[in-house]
Amino acid sequence: MSDESVRDELVTALGEEAVAAVAGRAAVTLQTATAARELTALCRARGWRLHPWAGGPPAPDLPAEAVLVRPGGEIAGEFRLAAEDYYCEVPAPLTLAELRERLAAERRWFPFACPGGGAMTAGEVVARYPANAFGRAHGELPRLLLGVVFLNDEGDVVATGRRTLKGVAGYDLAKLFLGSRGRTGLILRARFRLFRRPPQAAFWRARGGEAGRYRSESRLCAVEAGGETLLYADGPAADVEALAARLREAGCRFAGDERGAEAARAFAEAVEALPPPAPGPPPPAGPALTELFI
Repeated sequence: MSDESVRDELVTALGEEAVAAVAGRAAVTLQTATAARELTALCRARGWRLHPWAGGPPAPDLPAEAVLVRPGGEIAGEFRLAAEDYYCEVPAPLTLAELRERLAAERRWFPFACPGGGAMTAGEVVARYPANAFGRAHGELPRLLLGVVFLNDEGDVVATGRRTLKGVAGYDLAKLFLGSRGRTGLILRARFRLFRRPPQAAFWRARGGEAGRYRSESRLCAVEAGGETLLYADGPAADVEALAARLREAGCRFAGDERGAEAARAFAEAVEALPPPAPGPPPPAGPALTELFI
């Protein structure tokens, strides 16, 4: 069956507004539970496979029977923040950059960043399971993911996981979605654990040869970029200063002991939480620079 005939059959079942052609493939945006049941029934009958799609060109190695699909509208739900309980429920299409903006007003923080992370959607983060630049201080995704709402192969919307870190929910099935790349089910929403925004954050540039000297510090995060090691730590001001003193005593030679705006920007750019600087003179660095990715 050709890609065009697949698209035609999907349009007949779901309506033209729900189906698009992306790089020669059929791509579906699901809006309702009814459309989800119709799509999964059609895919079972035709032997097609649903493949999560976050926008952009599809991967070149997708099997011929894959249909691109992403949630939207009522089936993806709305962003929901429980600031006092330190969690939020995020629609799968919401990007990490948008999530940071929504959390900032409530002084809450989802401590996750990875290369390309600002443009990644919540669904992509769970399905791909990338390493977390803040993992040493705040944990990798298994610690940050509390629950998942997904579409199973019968077209049913299923919720799994818990609302809080200490919630009791039997087997933690949400973790099955980490790195699943759509094989476990289409992720509709993800529930993430939140933290307070740190009262103090410090950034350093260390010479690349000094990497081994700070690995024992559990609160110190590091990103390798351009032959340098970019370091980050947060917490109460006294703790951050004490950490800096221990690093100096251990012989870690910082590049000019540089902290503040420039080092913060370098760290943020390394994890692509900030866009690369525009050509021309750099803009003046203000005191709120770290607010751009924390």
